[in-house]
Amino acid sequence: MLGVYLAWVRTTELQYRNLFADGEMLISLHSPRHWHIRAHGRGEDLLVGPAVFGEELETQRHQIAATIESLKELVHLVERAGDVLVLDTNTMLHYRPLDEIIWCDETGSSVIRLLIPLVVLDELDNKTYASSKQLAGRAETRLRLLDRHLEQAVTGGSEIRSGVTVEILSDPMGHQRNPDVDHEILNRAELVSQVIEKKVVVISGDRGMRVRGISRGMAVKPLSERWRLPLGEAE
Repeated sequence: MLGVYLAWVRTTELQYRNLFADGEMLISLHSPRHWHIRAHGRGEDLLVGPAVFGEELETQRHQIAATIESLKELVHLVERAGDVLVLDTNTMLHYRPLDEIIWCDETGSSVIRLLIPLVVLDELDNKTYASSKQLAGRAETRLRLLDRHLEQAVTGGSEIRSGVTVEILSDPMGHQRNPDVDHEILNRAELVSQVIEKKVVVISGDRGMRVRGISRGMAVKPLSERWRLPLGEAE
């Protein structure tokens, strides 16, 4: 029984690596009980019987079912047209407010969708408590702008200027964020790209983010300097 189980894990691991951008499903597959089974499974197979393997496989079945439901929640992303730009915290804080930027000049597209991962919204919330009054003020201003669009942005797209909508990319239930925020944003952007079967661009002036994106073969670019806020400017 141990050999059958381990063969299933190997096959499933390969499938997960091909299907999912981040390693969340692999973390679930390589659960603490999985490592216990690897170490002690042969003995437990003799003492307990196949139930020890069945319990783990049932847990994995529930995880797969939950993932399918989470992916269904992203189907709405496919239903709307437009170039998709994923924004990071750097873009939100150090450039003009979203409704002031002429996005078509940045992309050449007349229909643009701005996606803000939930982790970015959480970072903005945290920045409102920053010791820098300028930074805290900017974060509060950006959040107030988003407040006017929040309900529609969570359930669909809210028009922030002509031809440009803003959307909040929520975390699915049980989602485990990457502890590195840059990689978390890139993971979410890559997932969106997989779901809509179309290239997305991460907008960031953060050099570290751009390097991480290049290493993953993802498009990461900053906004034009014309939109950058000078140091000391409050807005």
